[in-house]
Amino acid sequence: TLDLKSVELPKASSFDVSLNYGDSFIATDQAIKKFINSKDTGLILLHGIPGTGKSHYIKHLLGESSNRMVYIPTQMARVLSSPGLLQFMLDNGKNSVLIIEDAEEILMERQGDNSAVSNLLNITDGILGDAIGCKIICTFNVDKAKIDRALLRKGRLKLSHEFGKLCIHDSTRLLETLEH
Repeated sequence: TLDLKSVELPKASSFDVSLNYGDSFIATDQAIKKFINSKDTGLILLHGIPGTGKSHYIKHLLGESSNRMVYIPTQMARVLSSPGLLQFMLDNGKNSVLIIEDAEEILMERQGDNSAVSNLLNITDGILGDAIGCKIICTFNVDKAKIDRALLRKGRLKLSHEFGKLCIHDSTRLLETLEH
């Protein structure tokens, strides 16, 4: 049987999106927040090399959203449409945001039977998605070209952002604040 446990995460004392990710990320941040606080369903993909701040950003989102955020271990994504998890989501998941970190193995191009991709497709833009009414945020570290094309379709994919290294100007600005 599945159960929800509420946890308190330490909140960043002052989290400045433009300082951590550059001024160009401000519009992306606003679009993500607008989507996760809406009634829409769909998928957000956050990707980039390790250490560029994907998980740090999700921690920030946890404190910014009024919606329930549910962390799903990658292994559970393979059984998202199982009867037990489906009933759990119907009871607890309406308008929730599912977070799946390091989701490479469940997002990769289908070769043979990849039930995880099929489950994500159904939950993000299918009958199951309409019934559950949840959003999914996945992080991954591989090239986006390796992701199953069906997950990237307009309507299903609400937003994709590649976290990269900060430019010299933004790096210098961040370093100056860290030194004080």
